[in-house]
Amino acid sequence: MSGFFLKPIPRPNWAWASGLFAVMLGAVSIKNEWAALSGSSGARALGYALPFLVYFHLAMGAAYIVAGVGLYNLKRWAAWGSLVIALASLVVGGAYGLFLATGGAPSIIIILSLGFRAVSWTVIGGLAWRNLLAPKS
Repeated sequence: MSGFFLKPIPRPNWAWASGLFAVMLGAVSIKNEWAALSGSSGARALGYALPFLVYFHLAMGAAYIVAGVGLYNLKRWAAWGSLVIALASLVVGGAYGLFLATGGAPSIIIILSLGFRAVSWTVIGGLAWRNLLAPKS
């Protein structure tokens, strides 16, 4: 009977912390973007006016949860996913910058959200790269 249960895998601090953070960020992203899609007056008041950003953050919320579970379980594919999420966040931030440069109305909530996500996923991607993908010497 002792072999029935799987032995727990010891996880480094970065893995459980980044996995938990990613899942929580994904859940909050999905909740907020879903509220914006359903026409919540609070979401409109916060500046969710660009449909592209709403759909992007909704899709990324699901990707955050998948990557977070993978990071928690120390999967190599999650490191690649984290790096792709970081790159996508930077690209969308640049696209929003172009939108602002061409006369779009700025929203401090969107600027802070894009910056926070880009920095967060760059750090998570770097940690995952260093610990899961980088060659060991």
